[in-house]
Amino acid sequence: MKKFLLFFLLLTTSSLWANDEEKAREIRDRNLKRLQEMAGQVSNSVKNDGPSYAEKIRAAIKPNIIFKINPNEPKPNLRTTVLVEVEEDGLIKSRKIVTSSGNGAWDASVINALDKTQRIPTDINGKAPPKLEISFIPFD
Repeated sequence: MKKFLLFFLLLTTSSLWANDEEKAREIRDRNLKRLQEMAGQVSNSVKNDGPSYAEKIRAAIKPNIIFKINPNEPKPNLRTTVLVEVEEDGLIKSRKIVTSSGNGAWDASVINALDKTQRIPTDINGKAPPKLEISFIPFD
């Protein structure tokens, strides 16, 4: 009788554990699906609400870039990367060239554009990130 009772208890508890594992797996799968749906809604709403944050920053700085090139010459392949430190409200505190294009005139026009811009747009939370690394390419 004791062996039967012990076997019955083991069988019952192991089936309970199996049920618990199944329930846990179902709950996990439901939560994962819900999170994926939420992520899809967020990404779709961001895409449909207008320009991205990067596009807003670009739109703020690009009009201030003044770089003249001879139209008879091929377009130069230039890229300047700048580290920009920003206050929470978007005010540009400092800017430093991380990677020069090799063309001093282009690099200077990028720095001058940042100085003229003075403030970058804030994100959807009303804050700007403290540091941004931005690459600038002429005619982009």
